[in-house]
Amino acid sequence: TVENFVPQCYYYHPMYLLERNDNNLTDAFAQCDNISPDKFVKYCYQGIGRKLQLLAYTNTEQAIAACYRGNQPTYHDDCLITTLKTILKNDAKTDVPFKFCSLSKLDFKAECYETVGMWIKTFLYPNQQEWERECAKAPDIDYVINCINANPETSVTTFEPV
Repeated sequence: TVENFVPQCYYYHPMYLLERNDNNLTDAFAQCDNISPDKFVKYCYQGIGRKLQLLAYTNTEQAIAACYRGNQPTYHDDCLITTLKTILKNDAKTDVPFKFCSLSKLDFKAECYETVGMWIKTFLYPNQQEWERECAKAPDIDYVINCINANPETSVTTFEPV
């Protein structure tokens, strides 16, 4: 049915919105907020997050802050997690993802480091000693543990849209 493809449409829709409006995030988020039915709003926030990936390389703080510009706090983490997952998909290194997690707000950090851990285990280092060494880059022991204990079978293969 058509409804099976609606999430993908709203996931890619922000590319059009941002291109049409000279990368005006406020306007793009406003357009996302007006999606009906609202169960599809999260996919639009994810699409904006996907687009913020390039900004995360040059100004991580600004990319993170951009996800909070949307008027629906329920979907801020959808934007953040998709920014992170897009960074991971496009780079075989973990420096930017670890920086992204370290600069994120406290309520997102555990999920952030867990997602990095899923990626490390699934795509970078199948050997336990290697992924433990990579996870040790997290700045705090709790986040190192989040990274190490990440279950790669949870959702790492579902990177667009989630």
